Amino acid sequence: MEDDFDEFFREFERMRRKIMKEFFKDIEFPDVEKLEKDGWVIQRIDSPNTHGFVARKIVVDDQWGKSPKLKEVKDDNVLFDIFENDDEFNIYIDLSGEKEEDILVSTDEDWVEVETPRRRKRIFLKSKIDPQSLQKKYKNGVLILKVKKKKA
Repeated sequence: MEDDFDEFFREFERMRRKIMKEFFKDIEFPDVEKLEKDGWVIQRIDSPNTHGFVARKIVVDDQWGKSPKLKEVKDDNVLFDIFENDDEFNIYIDLSGEKEEDILVSTDEDWVEVETPRRRKRIFLKSKIDPQSLQKKYKNGVLILKVKKKKA
């Protein structure tokens, strides 16, 4: 019985190797030497079960010799709750770790936007609002916004 298991696994390994060989025969791998000449840093990987390479390139602006600045991406994964009554919206926004003086609030008839140096969130509301009626309060990392609905 043990021989049956051994034979099964030998056959399985033979089939796996055949399938992998067939799979990789049509794949064209990049010319590593050409990549290195084009400024890519190639780290070869050659261990018992892993073969390949990691390629990295540092982008440099040739004219000035500096790396271009990356565009700042602000986190828009801001948690908030909206409570609505007949006259107004009460919006509670989690801005833990932000300074009150760094919080900028913008409004339009359809939305409220909160921006800090690290975060940005635009919240669309289902009713039109009066942007002039906006009241804000920041306490314990939570920004509380009250804004009246526009009268129809």
